[in-house]
Amino acid sequence: TRYIGVTGVQTCALPIFVFCRFRNEIEDIAQLFKKQKRSFMTYHGDTKNRSCWEDFQKKSGPQGFIAQISTGGVGIDLFASRLVIFYSRTFSWDEYDQAIKRVYRNGQTRPVIVINMIAEQTIDSYLDKVLQRRGKVAKGILDLYRRHLNP
Repeated sequence: TRYIGVTGVQTCALPIFVFCRFRNEIEDIAQLFKKQKRSFMTYHGDTKNRSCWEDFQKKSGPQGFIAQISTGGVGIDLFASRLVIFYSRTFSWDEYDQAIKRVYRNGQTRPVIVINMIAEQTIDSYLDKVLQRRGKVAKGILDLYRRHLNP
């Protein structure tokens, strides 16, 4: 993880996908998109139309998609996006990994930019280090399985 300042998102022509942990964060980002006159949709536990993400895949679809990580991080394809922002994350490496894989899907032919909004010396920076370690452990276990248990 690299700590960067994010500027220019308001003028970004790419479809933007934003993951949030909490509903109030979704509402805050939605307000920002409204101020920027950026078309968007939200996806969370109370979303009635579970296939609404398919509209995001269309060229004429919205310019932004804001989702709760626990809802939008599993079972949907979002390869129309090339810019993924994690506004906040959960304590689960699996949820984070699955959320990234929503954009790295069959059909994705372009490079993807993933931004983690993390301030230095905060609980988020500590969480990022913990999740990185969990990811390395999980990868190590899978590699071990592939090499020794599944020749």
